[in-house]
Amino acid sequence: IKNYHPQTRVIIQILQSHNKVFLPKIPTWSWIGGDNIICFAELTLGFISQGCLVPGLCTFLTSLFVEQNRKISPKWPWQKYFFNGLKNKILTQRLSDDFAGMSFPEVSRLCFVKMHLLLIAIEQKPTVHGYCGLVLNPSAQVKLHKNTLGFFIAESAKEVRRAFFYCTSCHSDVHV
Repeated sequence: IKNYHPQTRVIIQILQSHNKVFLPKIPTWSWIGGDNIICFAELTLGFISQGCLVPGLCTFLTSLFVEQNRKISPKWPWQKYFFNGLKNKILTQRLSDDFAGMSFPEVSRLCFVKMHLLLIAIEQKPTVHGYCGLVLNPSAQVKLHKNTLGFFIAESAKEVRRAFFYCTSCHSDVHV
C-alpha cells in the first residue's frame, strides 16, 4: 500500500507485540500522518487490566458493540434494567450549530438534562495533516464548533437526531 501511495494512512493489526518494531522501519511510515499499529495481544491484556480496575467495564463495552437478538424474559427486577441497557449502542450525530462556542461539559449536561441523551465524545476537527480524531469526554477548555460530530450512547438513531434539531431559542424552556 505504501509503495503504491506513500501518503495513504495505514492501520495494521498484528497478533504479537514483538512484531511492532518492524513496521516503523517502512520508509514512508508516519506516526504523524496517522499510521498506526494495533496489537491484538496488547489490546486483550489492556482490556483485561481495565476490567480489573473498573469491575463491569468489559461487560459494559461488550454490550455496546454486540447486539442481542434473543428475546429474554427477566425473572428479577435487576435483570429488567440490565436487559434494557443491552438495547443501547454507540451512535453518531452532527450536533446543532446552537452548541457552537459551548464547552463539551456544558453540551453534555444539556443533552442529558433536556434531551435525555448521553453524549460521550466528539470528533476533533482536522489539525495536523487533515486527520480528524475522536476525543472522549474532553475538558471544559474544548469548545464545540459548527458541524461537530457527537458520539452518543442511546437506543436508536431517532433519539440522537434530537441533538441536531436542538434550538436554544425554541427549547430554552425545556426542563426535566
